[in-house]
Parts: sequence; C-alpha cells; structure tokens
Amino acid sequence: MKHLFTACIFSLCLFTNTLYAAPKSTDPSSEDRKHATQALSVISKAAGHELPLDNLSTTPIPGLLEITTEGNILYITSDGKYLVSGEIIDLSKDKKSWSLTEIAARKVWKQKLSEVALKDVIVYTATKKKIGSVKVFTDIDCGYCRKMQHNIEEYTDAGIEVQYLAYPRSGPGSASYDKAVTVWCSKDRAQAYDLAMAGKDLPKIKCDDNPVYKEFDLGRKLGVSGTPTIFLENGTKIPGMLSAAELAKAIQNRGGQ
Repeated sequence: MKHLFTACIFSLCLFTNTLYAAPKSTDPSSEDRKHATQALSVISKAAGHELPLDNLSTTPIPGLLEITTEGNILYITSDGKYLVSGEIIDLSKDKKSWSLTEIAARKVWKQKLSEVALKDVIVYTATKKKIGSVKVFTDIDCGYCRKMQHNIEEYTDAGIEVQYLAYPRSGPGSASYDKAVTVWCSKDRAQAYDLAMAGKDLPKIKCDDNPVYKEFDLGRKLGVSGTPTIFLENGTKIPGMLSAAELAKAIQNRGGQ
C-alpha cells in the first residue's frame, strides 16, 4: 500500500472538493454481481486457484464498484468491461487516511485476523501495562524473525502482546514448514519456539490438528510476502521488523484508526 504507483494496472485519484459531489451510493445490482463474478472467473484461471466474490460494494466514483476477494481489493466498472487493480486516493484527506483502498483492505484484514483462534497462535503477553496486541507472521528460518524473538522482552516490557502465526515462506513440504509444524505441535509451543529461534534443532513432531497450513494460507491471502509481517489490531499491515519502541509508536499512532 505504501508504494502507491507500483505493481498496479491503474492508480486512481479521487478529487473531492466543492466542484464535485458524488451521488448517493446504491447497493450493487444482480447484474453488477454477475459482472464481478465473471471477472473473477477470468483472473482465477491466471492465478491458478478460484478467487471468490466475498463482497461487492459501491465507491464514491460513479460507475466503479469495489470487489473484495480473499484479502484483496479490486475495482470493476459497472459495465463489466474493465477490472482495475490500484488505489483510490481521496485528495481532500491527509496522507494518513487518503487511500480509500487501504482503509477498505484494513477492514478485511482485521476481520480475517479476528477469526484466528487464540489457541492456534503463540502468545507472549505484555509484562507492563498493555497498550495493544499485534499478530506477527513468522518463519523459523527468518533472520529478522529470530532477531525479533531474541528481543521479545523489549516488546512485552513496552506493553505489547505479541501473537505469532506460522508463515514458512518456502511453503508446504519444505524444511522451514516442517520446523513450524514441530513447534506448533509441541506441548509447550512458546518454549519450542524460543529454542527453534535460537537455532536449536528440535526432534520432528507431527500432529493432525496443527494450524500451520491454515495460517500459511491466511498469510498468502492477506498479501504476506516476507517475514516478519506485523498486523496491528485495526488491520494495518507493517512489512518487516520494527523495534519495540517503533512498534509501540505505531500502535499508539495508528492502532485506533
């Protein structure tokens, strides 16, 4: 989201001032849904897996509808001819809130992350007055993930609860994936995670009810491409590691938006 004009088919800017007033929004019609479903069917073939139509809504731009599919926000013209990947920027707002696309994405990400069961994550509770919690997609073989875990007490002492989700970047069948399964199948996950992140080789463990693939798939749907990837409680996505002080500041500045 930070790189506004990269990897986009189009980037849309919405000029909102006294010279322009968007008409009142109406619910998408059955024809609109048909167009959106057909468009997703076309790009599903290119993606190699089915992209569901999770939601369809109007935007402030007449003739442009917003598609939510998995963790992604796309746009489609009401005639169904053009699918748009990019950001809608409301130039009447400041930089922190001008991306209508990011605001919409954060809502989706927040909802999907709220559905993750607490029993499926590895939790390090805040040791001082809690200022917020974060969900962090992590990889056992990720250097910065190891650095973050090495300094975990700095985060918990800053009042941050850290919840780890498995995201072995190499995917199923890889050594990193097997390491994640071992940690998440351990009786004491936190202890196993500490040891694994310290570079200790743990005896392989498998269990049928481990959430590793589910969390890996969720990360993929949320656009996680590297680790660690941090999500604030409001759905804000932060790629890469932040120090405890930086993360505390991010929570205080953006956690409530």
